[in-house]
Amino acid sequence: MQQSTNTIFRTNLSGTITGSRALSPNRNHTTSVDGDGANYYVSDYTSNTSGPDLYRVDKTTGAAVNMSTDVAAFGGYPIDVRDGNLYRTETSTTYTGPT
Repeated sequence: MQQSTNTIFRTNLSGTITGSRALSPNRNHTTSVDGDGANYYVSDYTSNTSGPDLYRVDKTTGAAVNMSTDVAAFGGYPIDVRDGNLYRTETSTTYTGPT
């Protein structure tokens, strides 16, 4: 997912795009995306320090649901989903990434 595109692109391991999903509402400053069978998980800092920054996105509808009360400014945080758990790093305090 490229920042400001508001679209998650699926690719195969060769880099060929195999599908896409637009987000609703718009998420314009995404920093990380991962997924499981039914959902994508998106770290985003569109609201910067004024709103939530972690969303679950339904793969079928594209509807984004807030998952956390955290309000991470700057560059959000990298996330990883595996074995039914979502892992994330500490929130960043600069635009260069987590500290």
